[in-house]
Amino acid sequence: MWKLSILCSFIAIITGIILNVISNSIQNKQAHLVKLEKQINEKKEKLRILETEWEYHTHPKKLMEIAENELGMSSREVDQIGQIKMFKIRGSAWTMGGLSTESLLKTHFEKSNGKMN
Repeated sequence: MWKLSILCSFIAIITGIILNVISNSIQNKQAHLVKLEKQINEKKEKLRILETEWEYHTHPKKLMEIAENELGMSSREVDQIGQIKMFKIRGSAWTMGGLSTESLLKTHFEKSNGKMN
């Protein structure tokens, strides 16, 4: 009988030690998981900030502003390219409605000036 109680005590002690080791391992893994989740959230926040900065720096207005101020580039005007009279517009397509080259250009510039301002 005393052999049985020693055996049961021995099994209980070993089981307690194993459960304690497993419990400590789980706590360590949970602490590591919390640390990793914190790092992931920090990286996501940095990524959001970088995406916002990228959108700001690559916005077309910002790029045009930099091109004009830093690089000395500007938008081309119509008279910088050449005179409009140099280009011949197909007569058959425009004469159907009684349109002339001058009226087409006038209409185009009126519409484009309204949009640009």
